[in-house]
Amino acid sequence: GTALTQQLLDKDKSLIPTEDQHKLKNWIEETLKPLLERHSGGVFHTFGSCENGFWMKGSDVDACLVLPRCSKKQSWLTKLRLVQSLAERERLGTVEVV
Repeated sequence: GTALTQQLLDKDKSLIPTEDQHKLKNWIEETLKPLLERHSGGVFHTFGSCENGFWMKGSDVDACLVLPRCSKKQSWLTKLRLVQSLAERERLGTVEVV
């Protein structure tokens, strides 16, 4: 009945992404994405739960930067380290160059 409905509504409300998460995602889309694309020549994509509708409180933002014409390892490592440095400078969390 109504008790179960209220429990489900309360649980749903507790899983909604926070305002800070929305602000971070907007900053990534509006500021970081154009910056990275301009400086690297690549294309920045977000994926995972923040894109497929399963994003919830505490979820991270998964992202990928596709770098064209980077056939030499040193070239793509340099560009990825630039991305890592920008993300760390802005205190976005951890960045792993793989």
